[in-house]
Order: sequence, then structure tokens, then C-alpha cells
Amino acid sequence: MSRLITPFVLTEGLQEHAAFQAWRRAQGDDVAPGRIEVLQGSKKAAVYRLTGIGPDDAAIIAKRTRCVTGRVERVIYEEVLPRIPVPSLGFHGYVRDPNEEFSWLFLEDAQGGPYSRLNDAHRVLAGQWLGEVHLAPCADFSEKLPDRSLGHYHRFLQDCRAGLELLSRSALAAGDTMLLGGFISFCDQLELRWRQIEDACEAMPPTLVHGDFAMKNVRIRERAAGHALLVFDWQFAGWGTPATDLAQFIDRVVTPDLGAYRSVLARDYPSLELRDIRRIAACGTVLRVLDQVHWALSGLRVGDPKWVTKAGALLRAYHTSVPETVQRLEMELG
Repeated sequence: MSRLITPFVLTEGLQEHAAFQAWRRAQGDDVAPGRIEVLQGSKKAAVYRLTGIGPDDAAIIAKRTRCVTGRVERVIYEEVLPRIPVPSLGFHGYVRDPNEEFSWLFLEDAQGGPYSRLNDAHRVLAGQWLGEVHLAPCADFSEKLPDRSLGHYHRFLQDCRAGLELLSRSALAAGDTMLLGGFISFCDQLELRWRQIEDACEAMPPTLVHGDFAMKNVRIRERAAGHALLVFDWQFAGWGTPATDLAQFIDRVVTPDLGAYRSVLARDYPSLELRDIRRIAACGTVLRVLDQVHWALSGLRVGDPKWVTKAGALLRAYHTSVPETVQRLEMELG
């Protein structure tokens, strides 16, 4: 849904395009778009911008995704966000794809400028936005949303430890062996501190979480009343610990200002101190690394050299984050 990439533009055969056909099934609208911009295209997901077919001739984002994640995003956009006092994208429909494994979501285009975590004002805006989301009374949606509790991440930890051990028994170069050893040690350290992580995160009750609160999923929109934060791509959303949304300065995460976040939460949790939130954020930062490791190992086939090479490349991209995040966790948890 980004305006910040250069899309591939289609200007012919638009009425026959799958995105417009899905839009027509959802809306019963036969007015073809002026053009279709391909923002993302793969077997698992595709995102298109259809120009001139929304309200006041605005563009509409058509997102084809697997039903399991499409259902989650539909609940977020259609039911959850309208009850939270934050700016959100307009929801324009949902329809199943002819391939029953997939579905289509139709959303307002997230027009706006890029977010920078080096901009203090942006981080304050993000902290305030996140505070409103985490305070929202959404417990009645908990059964509709995936589990994002610490139990979910502990299962990730166990899966990662097993996958790394399996990968370490493959024929690897010396550098890759050391790399895997570092991640295995990371998993061991998390296991040893898991009780402390649980204790720290108990300072906040379960809440709605975005799950991928990264700069690529955020835009800054200018309004007469000031800047507004727009957040999209909720496919990893769920119900559980707010920790990963609070992660700081890793993997291009938003890095919300924790003081601004606390100022909002103080309405309902006046005894929650900034040091408590810093502890939760430190836990969220290591959980974000755990997410990355789990992603790197997903679908791993040890007997397939391509998969082994892919896993190794992803892990190398992440390994520099490990020492700092562990050190920060140790500093905050003591």
C-alpha cells in the first residue's frame, strides 16, 4: 500500500484484471479504473492500486491475501479500528477469491509522507497512537484474533531452537557454523530469562497488537489539525502482549516514544512507571529478533541447499542485532 515505491503500471485489459473483477463482485461497480498499479506481486500475496474508482474518484488498494490473514485484517479494519479514537484507513469491502485459499480486501490508499524514527515528533506521534490502541476496550474481539501472548512467542523460541539445531547438523561453512552457534546461544539466554520476561510483561494486560509495527507500515498524513499517523498491514495482528509493538531501534521498527506512550496509558494505569514500560520494550526488542529468526527458518528443508542458503542469508542479516538486544534486556531486567 506504499506510495513510496515505483509501481509497475497497467493501462490495458483493466476490466479483465483479477483485482477489478474482485472489486466488481464486492461493490457491483462496473466503472473501470483509469489504471492499475502493481505494488506487490507474488504467489502468496498481491497488492494493487486501482485509480479513480473510490469515493470522490480516489484510488482504492486491492489486496489479495490468504484467507487466514485476510479474515484477521477484515476484523481489524471493519470492526476494531472504528471504535478506537485514532485515524485509520477506510474499509471498502472484502470478497473471496475464486481460489478459495485467498481473499481480497479493499482499502483506502494510505497517502502520506514517510515515517522516520530519527524524527522525535514522529516517534511522539507513534507513542500516542500506540497508547490509544493498547488502551482500547477490545477484549470482546480476543477470540477473533490470533494468539500473540508470551506463550505464542515461547513456542516460537522452542521451534527456533529445534530448527537451528537441525540446521547446525548440515554441511556448513565454518562462518555459518559460528553464526548458528550465536543464535542457539541467543535462544538459550532467552529460555533462562523467560520467567523474568513474563514478570516484566505482566505489568500490562493483554491487548490488541499490530505485530509488525515497522516503518514500512506507517505513513504521516498532514491535516489541518496537525499530523496524523496512519498504520496499515495488520496481517500479523493479534491479542496478547504489547511488547513487540514497543520494540526499540531494531529491524526498522517504528520505535515509539515511550514517554508519550506512558502519558496516554496513565489515564487507565496511573501507577505504571516509565521504567516498567522500558522493561516491556526491552522484552519486545528480543521478541522481535525471535520473530526474525522464526521467519528465517520457516519452511526450512535441511536437505534442500537452496533453503539452507536462504536461511543462512537471512540469519546473517539479523545476527548483528543479537548482542545489543540481549545486553539491553539484561540491563533492564537486572
